[in-house]
Amino acid sequence: ASVVTVSTGLYIAGTLTLVAAFLTGRSAAPEVYTPGMAQAIVARHWDWALWCVWYFGLLTAGRVGLRLAAGVSRRTSTVVLAVAGLAGLVLLTTTAELGGRLVYQHGVGVAAPNRAR
Repeated sequence: ASVVTVSTGLYIAGTLTLVAAFLTGRSAAPEVYTPGMAQAIVARHWDWALWCVWYFGLLTAGRVGLRLAAGVSRRTSTVVLAVAGLAGLVLLTTTAELGGRLVYQHGVGVAAPNRAR
């Protein structure tokens, strides 16, 4: 298998995993204690995560479409898709950073330890 075929497969798997993470995160959100100070970060995290889902969903569809298209320059499409993938890292990194702040600064989704009486 070529590098382009493998990377397209990884984009498909990554995008499906991203969608699953988004949906399960949204589903679990009402069950998790969220301090008032964290509400604004939660909203930003959700917004950035939704942008990630759309961006990588469209990018992955574009990769698959270009793989199937005839007459498209492989080198040009590979370079364009690689640059678009690197640009998507900004979305992904920002979303992850916000999620990390929710957990490590605000304790969202972290059970409080039992205290001995």
